[in-house]
Amino acid sequence: MPPIDHQAFKELQEGFYESYADVFLCNSALVSKVVNDAFDVLELRWDEALASSDVVRFAWSVLRSSVMARAPHVDGRPDFGAAAFDTVALERAASDEERFAQYEESSALFKVLSRLPDQQLDVMVLRHLRGMPPSTVADVLGVPIASVRSDERHARHVVEAVLGTESDPEGNAL
Repeated sequence: MPPIDHQAFKELQEGFYESYADVFLCNSALVSKVVNDAFDVLELRWDEALASSDVVRFAWSVLRSSVMARAPHVDGRPDFGAAAFDTVALERAASDEERFAQYEESSALFKVLSRLPDQQLDVMVLRHLRGMPPSTVADVLGVPIASVRSDERHARHVVEAVLGTESDPEGNAL
């Protein structure tokens, strides 16, 4: 039986972890397996996690490693282009031409995102592909909210520079 604090941690984080993993794996059975495997590893290393400076950050690194080990990669970076088929913008497209154009735009965006440093990528995935507010992202990653905002701002600059887009004052280009 896992320690009760590990079980509670799992209950709090499991949905967030599955949501993140789904972006990269796009297969519900595999997502479940990867997240469960990450929690199994975390259980085995629970004393180490508790002794670390931040249990949440430690756990996130275990989850991220599990996801990235099973995610497809291109040139050493995660390839989550399949997620481009599952976007709100694509659902809203009225015609086949609009859907195709939106898919191309999403694919280009995801390719740029995959090249971001790990924490910026994680922030952008959780914020913009999973719609989490900055405070929730900070809680899930185990980082200060200022770090989330900074990573998001830096990532936006990269995306805007590469794709030649600009975001509105609310940052809604993504």
